[in-house]
Amino acid sequence: DRPRPRLAEAWRSGRSLRNARLSVGALRRLAACFAPALPEADAADLDAAWVRAQAVADRAPGPLVETVRDPGTRFAVEAAQQALIDARERTERLLAPALDLSVSFNALDGD
Repeated sequence: DRPRPRLAEAWRSGRSLRNARLSVGALRRLAACFAPALPEADAADLDAAWVRAQAVADRAPGPLVETVRDPGTRFAVEAAQQALIDARERTERLLAPALDLSVSFNALDGD
């Protein structure tokens, strides 16, 4: 309910959104490195999730500090956050079993 833009990484430099966009692109490329372990349809599904996350992040208006303060524009940041969560969950669901990996408890404990 109450935005706290100063909790964003790199908020002082104004690079929060740029860094987030770069991270999404890097995660997409990382997932693509492991996609050959998947059946073709699953690899395409995984890539589509990361493409969507990148597209939604690219459309989010900046700078992030002002965007999250305005309820009218905050939705775009929340949509990018949800697209990234979806891509991460799809990666866990498809890629982790294909590589015989499990997601640890600590990966999701909020630290």
